[in-house]
Formats: sequence, structure tokens, C-alpha cells
Amino acid sequence: MTPAEVETLIRIVADASAVVLEVYGKPFAVEYKAPLDPVTEADRKANELICNRLADAFPNAAIVAEESAPEAYADFRQAERIFFVDPVDGTAEFVQRNGEFVVMIGCVEGDRAVAGVMQAPAPGGTGGGHVGPGGLQMSPEGKRQRIWVSRPPTLS
Repeated sequence: MTPAEVETLIRIVADASAVVLEVYGKPFAVEYKAPLDPVTEADRKANELICNRLADAFPNAAIVAEESAPEAYADFRQAERIFFVDPVDGTAEFVQRNGEFVVMIGCVEGDRAVAGVMQAPAPGGTGGGHVGPGGLQMSPEGKRQRIWVSRPPTLS
């Protein structure tokens, strides 16, 4: 995945986060896919936006999205590039209005995770990374900072 493609993911996640916040700021209905598995208008709207934008930007990729019908991604294993989407990871927290939810897109090429982007819409921060250039953290104002995994301490 190229840096330009990661920028595309960042834009998609930001746009989906705006849709999620729009719903978050008003009264909304809560339905349940299963006991303890809520879904809202925010999940569905963000899912649709993300899937449409990914399909436009990456027409040969498969998209496995939490709020899409399983038939939409039944043959995803044949694709060289697969996107995994959770339009609102933490819907229960979204429903509780505690701000602890994120919009997420991950990408796998072959058998290897190569990129991921997530944004916490309520506080507004974005994080992500991809194989090669590494990770980044972005403030709500758009200021970027490189992030990395620290070396574990040496044990004696």
C-alpha cells in the first residue's frame, strides 16, 4: 500500500467520522442484531459511505464490512487486497454517549496486514500506519506526529 493510498483511507475515515458525529449529536434509535449487539443509523450510514468510497478508490479489492450483508463479501478470500471495515467499533459506547468509539479500516494484502487507519470521532484524533513508513497520530487540528513501538526492556 502506497502513502497516497493510506491518505485515501485517512480521508475516508475522516468523512465517515463526520457522518457518525452527525448522528451522535441528535436523538437516534437503537436496534439489536443480536442480544448485546446494538446497531444505529451511524453504523449503517458510515458503513455505506466507507464501502462506496473504498469500492471507487480500490475497484479490485474485496471489502468485508460489519454492517454489510455476508453475500456482499462471500468470495473475499480470492482477492489479493482485502479491506476490513468496522464503521463504529464500540457501538455500545456510542449508544452510551461516552465518546469511546472509533471508525476503523484495515487492509490485508495476500496473507499480511499492511495498513490500518482509525479515528475517534468524539475526541477527533486519528491514528494509523502501514508497512514501511510506520505509524502516525493526527490531532483534531490535523497536526501529524510519527509514532512507533518502543523497544521492550532487556531482562536480566
